[in-house]
Amino acid sequence: MIDFTVFCLCAAVVIGVSVWFHRQEVMAADASRVSSDPVGRVTLSPMDKRLRLGLAGITLVALLVMAMLGGGWALVLLAAAYTGVRYCLFLLFRLHAGNSQSGLLVDAVQVPAIQQAEIAFFFSGIDLAEPQHLQMWKDSLDAVGRPWFAILTEAHHMAFFGGDDMPPAILVKDASFYGSVLPKKTKLVLYANNAQKNRAMVASNPMVKHIQLLHGDSDKPPSYSVLTKIYDYVFVAGQMAIDRYRDNGVTIPAERFRIVGRPQLAAIKPDPDRTHDATAPIIGYMPTWRGFYEDTQFSSLDRAARIIAGIRENTPNAKIVFKPHPLSYKDPDWPAYKAAITAALGPNGRFADQESEPFDIYNEVDTLITDISSVMIDYLFSGKPLIVILPELYTEENAWRYPSLRAAYLVDAKLENLADILTAANTDDPMRAKRLEMQKYAFGDYGRPPGEVFVETVRALLAENSQEAVIERVEPDE
Repeated sequence: MIDFTVFCLCAAVVIGVSVWFHRQEVMAADASRVSSDPVGRVTLSPMDKRLRLGLAGITLVALLVMAMLGGGWALVLLAAAYTGVRYCLFLLFRLHAGNSQSGLLVDAVQVPAIQQAEIAFFFSGIDLAEPQHLQMWKDSLDAVGRPWFAILTEAHHMAFFGGDDMPPAILVKDASFYGSVLPKKTKLVLYANNAQKNRAMVASNPMVKHIQLLHGDSDKPPSYSVLTKIYDYVFVAGQMAIDRYRDNGVTIPAERFRIVGRPQLAAIKPDPDRTHDATAPIIGYMPTWRGFYEDTQFSSLDRAARIIAGIRENTPNAKIVFKPHPLSYKDPDWPAYKAAITAALGPNGRFADQESEPFDIYNEVDTLITDISSVMIDYLFSGKPLIVILPELYTEENAWRYPSLRAAYLVDAKLENLADILTAANTDDPMRAKRLEMQKYAFGDYGRPPGEVFVETVRALLAENSQEAVIERVEPDE
């Protein structure tokens, strides 16, 4: 009777220990997984389910045999030994899951959806809460009709993958593994920003083609960065983008450019002949974020409350829609700006939240106010009046750096001509013809459905012989 009681207690220990450690391993595997597909979870092959179940089974049989032979203390020692061995296996599992990626990445690329991928999208955005630069290209890549997957470098972005509406993804924290993450069928690697980690990815994979898409087209320095030289191809919206690189001294051979338009603009409804009540227009205001450096300081956010008050003074019945750049929420002065802006908007204004789509605002408003940024060029596609608040660094001598301004109404940095510009934009609109002319210069696919040329271009690159000589890249000047 005593031995049977001891047997039951020891059996309970073995079963309880097995269940607890298994749950802990599942949690560790999920926390350190490298793929958005459950198949890609961390699995330590020598210690799979069969080994763990076998260990538990052998121990239970041994317990039963010892109970029949009357070995009470032997049962206790055996249960203790099992607990110790299981604990050691768990520690090894955690060590492997936390510190090693070599075998894991091989497992991840064996996921069928990734193994068949012809296109990889490499994304690094440590300052972004969401993988926005990748998300904005998702529909365009889906339209290509070829399998693709994402390579992420920051763990917090994995939370946005795994569902049916997103591509499969793997997480690669260590740049030393960049050369082993691409399946054999992958021919193109795409990028949507100039993150520093991009350079390591390009250097680690010389036998595929690397394409810079960027996440917008603007007259700001990121749209003519010297870092763009490292890519095999640069996809741009139109001839204006190509000329921007040349005019700013960034030499990239013409054959490396591909004019594809802005596929995302399919969400914008062109409406150059829109009519509205000039006494109660809908005016959107979307300032860019304050940059880290002087040469990227194009934001009017510090004057936003004054600009909104100026609109109210000029057109009291105007409906105002305000939406800041997502990175503005991280500005140390944002709480003060938000309070002042909210007060200035009043009952006839709307503070668009972070989830509001910019393109929906473009379609809603009669006129848009913004800064030098990709917003102004995207909105140019609508054909409607565009007002730009000039930065302090703008002068007549450097006006050539901002070709897209030729299609916009310009408000000086001190806002002294704001009232006159608002009146002109909402009444006679003398800039209309210039905007329509600029559209053809900015968008190389003008007259065709947005995204059509992009799909054709990507398919053409995929069709080329993947074994052909890789284009000689030019390293950017340090």
